Amino acid sequence: MNKKSSLAALLACTAVAAAHATPIQVTQTFSNVTWNDYGVVEGLGFGTQPTGDWIFSGTIDSEAVDLRPDYAEIGMFEASNITLTQADLGLDAVGINNLHYLYFLPDRFGFDSNINFGSVWTRTVTDTDHFLSANTLSGYLALASSASVNHPEDGFGPQWGGFDLANGSRVFGWGHAGASTFTISDPTLVPEPGMFSLVLVAIGAGMLIRRRRGLATA
Repeated sequence: MNKKSSLAALLACTAVAAAHATPIQVTQTFSNVTWNDYGVVEGLGFGTQPTGDWIFSGTIDSEAVDLRPDYAEIGMFEASNITLTQADLGLDAVGINNLHYLYFLPDRFGFDSNINFGSVWTRTVTDTDHFLSANTLSGYLALASSASVNHPEDGFGPQWGGFDLANGSRVFGWGHAGASTFTISDPTLVPEPGMFSLVLVAIGAGMLIRRRRGLATA
């Protein structure tokens, strides 16, 4: 294989590495939470009503498929490593054992415990039919990033089962948020460590080719 072919192969490997599925971190934050019905925390001060932000974060595969293709108005994607951060409770990215999905309905989205929708959930309410045009994860996430938020029904509802936390605690309640935000951190925009090696090798091969061409014409 000549130098040109080697360089082309290296560059092709780099492109393939960049294209494969990677995790996407999604974060849903609720601020100024008020409690409807009740707000209690078991194992973290039973009967308390915490103040401060409630931050839910989870990981979605960039090539995740819709688990509810039978309903055009629903998007349901498997999520992993869903955590809760709540400073007033001393929680810093503590795992939530009973949240497993990121869902989208025509006018809302959030995390849920059940593919058929359960009693443990979070939600950000948007404009009517905001998500109806989406049919892929990337489409839903793009619309979520541009959604109109801070609706009175924003919040979370672990009313009965509660958030089952990895530290052995459970959080109950039904909170409404005065404000909410949704952010997406997409690692596909940042080359992975292995890709840097390929890029450096490709650059080095290119410099070697140019140097030898220069020597040959000198």
